[in-house]
This record gives sequence, C-alpha cells and structure tokens, in this order.
Amino acid sequence: MSANCLPIQSSARRTCKVVRARTYRSNTDAAQSRKSKPLRVPPGKIVQAEALLVQGRSQRAIARELHVSPMTVATIIRTEDFQNFLKEQQERVFGIVPCPSPRVWTLAESITY
Repeated sequence: MSANCLPIQSSARRTCKVVRARTYRSNTDAAQSRKSKPLRVPPGKIVQAEALLVQGRSQRAIARELHVSPMTVATIIRTEDFQNFLKEQQERVFGIVPCPSPRVWTLAESITY
C-alpha cells in the first residue's frame, strides 16, 4: 500500500450495547390495564354492534357495516355489559323452553343405532 491509499471501512457499524433496566409486568397487571382502557367508539355504534350480534350477524359483517375494525367488534363482545346481557337473554330463553317429559328420555334411550 502506498501512503496515498486509505483503508476501506466496512459498511457495518459497530454499536455499543446499552444495558437498560427493564420493568416486568405480571400477567394480572397486563389484564387489568387492558380492562381499564375505555372503548374509543361512539356509544351509538356499540349499541348497533350489540343489536347486530344478537341478530346473528358475523363480526366481520358488523365491522364492515359500521366501519370499525373486526377487533373492535370482538372487544365489544368481551365487555362485561354485553356478557351480562347475553346471560339474561339465555336465562329468559331457557326459562320459556319446557322441560321434556321423562317419557321422551326413555324413548330416546331405547333407540339403538
């Protein structure tokens, strides 16, 4: 090498690794922080989504119709209010349906396949 030549430097840069203190959350902390976030959806859309869900529409179809993310519809389903509403409706439906008579059970058990 002559005195006029410069050494070629590699394109890879050397970086110093900085050690940072990390804070770890337990799973319960993460679950609590998820629950505490309010939905950033207008209440009218939430009511519409719940009504469409009760009618049997799919989450994707509801998301398309209301112009929200399918994940937002899934979040609406997981809310405590909607879950309580579903439980009440199930109790009403199951309260209306009469119990089958014991004779029906004995007939069903006697059928062999």
